[in-house]
Amino acid sequence: MIRCDKAAIRRWLYGMYLPDPLTVIKLADAFGVSADYLFGFTDNKAFTRYEQKSTFYERYKNLKEAHGDTDYTVSKNCAIRDSAISKWKTIKDFPSTDSLLKLVNYFHCSMDYLLGRGNS
Repeated sequence: MIRCDKAAIRRWLYGMYLPDPLTVIKLADAFGVSADYLFGFTDNKAFTRYEQKSTFYERYKNLKEAHGDTDYTVSKNCAIRDSAISKWKTIKDFPSTDSLLKLVNYFHCSMDYLLGRGNS
């Protein structure tokens, strides 16, 4: 069950701010769709959840290495503070939804992969 008030949903719909990553996961699960569908990256509603055993940072690191980047180049190219990237490694937590969207566009990967819900 997703617990959020109408005002929060209204702010999401009007683009005032984005739901946090855990809320994105809950919304996608509740509707049985991919996070990519929620954000308009795909029109395909069909989604099979694949639980990743790796941490967000491990998935990010794999993408970064496959792309031939360093944390510094990702930081500069995506306009994400390098201190935020350092926290992903040490805290082992998701970045903000805004940062996730930047990474999806930069690495041409799925939001679900970054959230640990999909395998590509």
